[in-house]
Amino acid sequence: HTVEMHLDRETLSYETIDIYKSVIRSDARLTYSECENILDDPDAAGEFLEDPEVDLAEKTQLVWELADRMHEQRKADGSLVLNPRRDRAHTIIEECMLKANKAVTHELMWDRGVEAMYRVHPQPTPDEWSEALREIQELDGVSIPGDKWDEPRKAVNATLEEAPERQLDKIQWAVMKVMPRAKYMSDPFGGHHALNFEIYGHFTSPIRRLSDLINHWIVYTNEVPEDLAALCDHASDRQTDAEQCEREYKQFLEEVGLDPTAVNNRGIKIVEEEG
Repeated sequence: HTVEMHLDRETLSYETIDIYKSVIRSDARLTYSECENILDDPDAAGEFLEDPEVDLAEKTQLVWELADRMHEQRKADGSLVLNPRRDRAHTIIEECMLKANKAVTHELMWDRGVEAMYRVHPQPTPDEWSEALREIQELDGVSIPGDKWDEPRKAVNATLEEAPERQLDKIQWAVMKVMPRAKYMSDPFGGHHALNFEIYGHFTSPIRRLSDLINHWIVYTNEVPEDLAALCDHASDRQTDAEQCEREYKQFLEEVGLDPTAVNNRGIKIVEEEG
């Protein structure tokens, strides 16, 4: 399905949401690094196009400007952003994904009134948040703004933006230690704490996630699987297994001298040395 959203120019709130089956014909298929290159050098866009009439550079710049606005608005609304120095290409994908996922779950809950596979993220207790903030405050070269202590997510966001690079992982880990695990549920009660969304679910990756595939099916048929609760539990369990697999994979890459982040973002290039 395509999620077509018309947003208010000023508030970025939804004016209309239209979800329909579609075939997408892309003007260009860009890697993250190619997108970054076009944003830096608009003249580079031509090498990725078959149709010279398409202004890929202008479109890329426009979607980046929109994504940047959505990102800043989300932070201002209290969404937790643990990776504040993400590049522009990743920010475009992330913000468009979040906006589409949120649109679909709002459509299912508020407009259709049906159950779906929602993503629910409980919040830490006040004591757990205090513990995390104290741990962050004690890091060398790190200071939490005094006016943010009563709003932990905004406190973490503000601290990450000003903290030295060497402390970013420690700040992120202090937060992750107190965060309850998110899970899939047929009832969105409680919302998504980290995103500060009243209701949220996954929809944009049906080729790799069961939750998204189920939600596509519900959107298309307007019917809810009888075993939806069991499917939610199954998806939550499999995600736990996948996270463990990812940790072991990253550990293996480090053991053989590869940077897991570089591999994830760019892939591995094998070069045979001459001689």
